[in-house]
Amino acid sequence: MNIQAAAAAPAVVDVTNADEAAEETSTTETIYTLYENPKFLMGGEHPCPLVQSASMACVDLPDVVMGKLSVSKKAFNEGKLSCPQLETIVYAAQSFEQDLPTGERAGFFLGDSGLI
Repeated sequence: MNIQAAAAAPAVVDVTNADEAAEETSTTETIYTLYENPKFLMGGEHPCPLVQSASMACVDLPDVVMGKLSVSKKAFNEGKLSCPQLETIVYAAQSFEQDLPTGERAGFFLGDSGLI
């Protein structure tokens, strides 16, 4: 079939899948939710919205039980670190204070995409 014939052919729309397409769109919208941590409210506003999977939003985050943390007063007072950035620092430091049964120190993994 040549291009002119294809252009003249009537468009075929598969209406049987219209409901599935609408369902897929609404499902995609519910896969992610805005990230919030009501247990940690220090720091400035993050420059862009953060999302997390809806399933992760159902998991309670650990309490902040860490003791003293050294963060530059300038960075803290001038809002150089957003609330989620400070939260990451605190949770990482809190994890590093824990000893594993093997005597080794616990670690921390940040699995964000790094996309802005």
